[in-house]
Amino acid sequence: MPEVLTKHPKIVKKILNESGAAQCGVGARQKILKECPKENFCALKTGELCVYGLDEVETMTQFGKEDICSRSGKWHEGKAFFVAGLFLIAGTILTMVLLKRKH
Repeated sequence: MPEVLTKHPKIVKKILNESGAAQCGVGARQKILKECPKENFCALKTGELCVYGLDEVETMTQFGKEDICSRSGKWHEGKAFFVAGLFLIAGTILTMVLLKRKH
């Protein structure tokens, strides 16, 4: 499941909705990501996303809080790159949406 973790899930979903890049929230048809809560689900023209806030890490299916932080509270070195990659993907999508919006 393509999951996106962000500090501002409402803003991410709003940008995706308003730009026409995706339909997020209740009413969007879930074909693949059936485990994603309806309020977190976004249907894009080319796929599906599940957008989570920081307080929802424990409900994610790809990784959890223990994957992000070790028991000592420090970042796992390997996991930090994975999480950074997710942020890079989310940032790329948002940049593409915003650039398309300007044209």
